[in-house]
Amino acid sequence: TVGYGDMVPVTPAGRIVGGALIIVGFSSFSLFTGLIASLMVEEKLKGARGLKPIKDRGHTVVCGWNDTAFVMMQTFADKGIDESIVLVGNYPTEFFGDLEAKFPTLKLRFVRGDYALKEILQRAGVTTAGQVIVLADENLPEQGADDRSVIVANAIRFLSKTVPLTVQLVHRSSRTHLDNCAVDNVIIFGELGGNLLANNVLNQHYVSLLE
Repeated sequence: TVGYGDMVPVTPAGRIVGGALIIVGFSSFSLFTGLIASLMVEEKLKGARGLKPIKDRGHTVVCGWNDTAFVMMQTFADKGIDESIVLVGNYPTEFFGDLEAKFPTLKLRFVRGDYALKEILQRAGVTTAGQVIVLADENLPEQGADDRSVIVANAIRFLSKTVPLTVQLVHRSSRTHLDNCAVDNVIIFGELGGNLLANNVLNQHYVSLLE
């Protein structure tokens, strides 16, 4: 019984049945709670390893990583952005863990894999994203990085014709390869900084005003 002693089995057969029910009840409850805990831990580990599909909507997907991405994350943290940010790349789990530690206020999600593959982009939820940003791959030569960015842009447009898409390139000459991708914004890696400096020469308050 539950311990009050108001109703207890008195016959040997009743006590055997009661004892069996107690054992089976506690065992079943322990098994059930253990199963639920195991599923929760498994989901948590899948998310940490970047293997969990993203179910969010209106989130920002960032494909690739370089110094620009770090500045972006710092700016997002300073501005207190509330939307989920999904980082996609073939990086070790420790890399994602370090980013979570550096930017604890951001809602970071991780998808591990080659973002040139459609199944990885689908796992990142590009079809329900608010916007997608493709960064120049810092691990490739400059032209190779641009070629990869073009391939990724085409893969994204194959999955979604409408999601806002921004692509970062190293060379302006690579921009022509994006003409058929309906890319919303193309950023040339070193060009923006050069334009800012040039305009700042013409107007000393230009950079301050832009910031």
